[in-house]
Amino acid sequence: MLVNLRIRNFVLIEELELRFESGFNVLTGETGSGKSILVDALNMVLGQRVHADVVRPGTDEAEVEALFDVGGSPALEARLAAAGIASEGELVIRRVVHKSGRSRAYLNGRMCSAKELVELARELADVTSQHESVALVDPKSHLEQLDRFAGLVRDGHDAADRVALATAVRELESLDARIASLRDRERDRHE
Repeated sequence: MLVNLRIRNFVLIEELELRFESGFNVLTGETGSGKSILVDALNMVLGQRVHADVVRPGTDEAEVEALFDVGGSPALEARLAAAGIASEGELVIRRVVHKSGRSRAYLNGRMCSAKELVELARELADVTSQHESVALVDPKSHLEQLDRFAGLVRDGHDAADRVALATAVRELESLDARIASLRDRERDRHE
């Protein structure tokens, strides 16, 4: 979950810090109020390709920093640990773009590659605009999303948990069929 977003010298923003609460957060405003700039800043910290034009005029570099609570995702914490990134339930992603166009990214203070940042960002957030495809409507992602919601994806034990759930569902279906058959036989007897 995104907890905090700090923006410095990004497009028109000199300095801004946003704190998000758990639950549903909404950014609203009239056309031209700056919502798109905030989304662009979030996309930057999530690894999207950026250009020098995001650096606020008169400054040398733009910086966006995001704090994520990853404590609810043991798989993500394990992935960070495997990459040598200590998380303790939190992940700070910082991205700096110089006016020359070069950029650097950091995960909990450790420099990382753009590829590493993009792969990790997929598990942290899905930012979409009104005309982009949404992961929620991609049938390829439905099973994984449902399994995560059901708590079946944990520290590499997801395969065993999924098999156990599939077995339980088949047993339930078999019992439902047996009950339906018994009810049909009882109805036939009454007739």
